[in-house]
Amino acid sequence: MPRCPNGTQKNRKTGICEKSSKKSPKTISMRPKNTISKEDLDQIIHNNIISETRMKELSVYIPKLKRMRYNKKYISCFTDQPTRDLYNMIETKIQCWAKYDDPI
Repeated sequence: MPRCPNGTQKNRKTGICEKSSKKSPKTISMRPKNTISKEDLDQIIHNNIISETRMKELSVYIPKLKRMRYNKKYISCFTDQPTRDLYNMIETKIQCWAKYDDPI
């Protein structure tokens, strides 16, 4: 029993080789899980209520926030619990910085 050529498969009913109906998976350009995009960072910053003077101070830390990686050992200053992901960690760091002057 001969094999079907690449890109085809045998029809079980007729036994004839037909083009494969499987679609090739599309490659999706996804950012790494442990980095944050500029748009997401801007949204996190603007969702937190920070005075304009503190916002100017925060602009110094934006490059550091963009490079930040998720740290499983980071504990929230509000709940004393680990954060669930990078976005939550960055948001918590900004809030702790704004309220208690914790380092970012």
